[in-house]
Amino acid sequence: MKKLFILTTLLLPLALSACNDDSNPEQDSQSSNDTQQQQTERNKSLVTTYYEGVFKDKKVREFSERYIAENYIQHNPYVADGRQPFIDFFEKRLADNPEAQYNILRTIAEDDLVLLQVKGKLNADTPTNAGFDLYRVENGIIVEHWDVNQAVPENDRTKANPDVMFDGPNKMNLSPAETAANKQLVTAFVKGAFEQHQVREFSDRYLADHYIQHNPWIGDGKEPFVSFFEQLFQNDPAAQYEVKRVIAEGDLVAVHLRSKQSNKPENAGFDIFRVENGKIVEHWDANQSVPENSANSNTMF
Repeated sequence: MKKLFILTTLLLPLALSACNDDSNPEQDSQSSNDTQQQQTERNKSLVTTYYEGVFKDKKVREFSERYIAENYIQHNPYVADGRQPFIDFFEKRLADNPEAQYNILRTIAEDDLVLLQVKGKLNADTPTNAGFDLYRVENGIIVEHWDVNQAVPENDRTKANPDVMFDGPNKMNLSPAETAANKQLVTAFVKGAFEQHQVREFSDRYLADHYIQHNPWIGDGKEPFVSFFEQLFQNDPAAQYEVKRVIAEGDLVAVHLRSKQSNKPENAGFDIFRVENGKIVEHWDANQSVPENSANSNTMF
């Protein structure tokens, strides 16, 4: 009896502790998601503040020293690695072009990556520029950057609508599960249509019939997209596309693409897809030929 009493005394606190254990896996997961989302929002705010300080307020040195790492990794082929080369390049560029204008149109952030879609114009004599800048943030500072820049061409689509590469809705906030599903959908589409050249199959599966197209060389609708890329792959079956990065926020999914067509320079591209009710309904992009020589050794990818 005495042994039973002792055993009960020892086990009772453990039983009470188990009963009072308030840990909830679902709550812990939600708390983790909230913390991650808060960090992503901080990264987004940091990058936006930095970009506007440098390119809108033209305070290149002040905002660079505040927000980018000294050993900044640069993938723009015209600028060397490091914070100081960036400052030197853009202080001169903006001083030579005081009327330069840069406006952020869309921002997509996931984890440590923040993508900006930007409409820019260096001066009155240069075409409008469609640009994408992707930044990686680490411990509250920008440590790496990729970009592409494309001059808006003069053709029938841009004459009819000079903002065809830029206009349209901004993102709609969705739950983490919905955002993840959109990311998975777009990744499957891009890999199937571009990497595997199965344009018709994956377009019929994932593109809306009323697909809104902001690429200035392709008309609106699913069929013009299918026709354009089926012809491209028919003419160049050796064409290669490679998905490098995919980030998603709400109904917008951004893809960083590396591509190479026969007898043409390698190409760097960014694409944004908008998803609605399980279909891709809208698309923006910009592309840039990779130059033969680069100011850094990191490639554009």
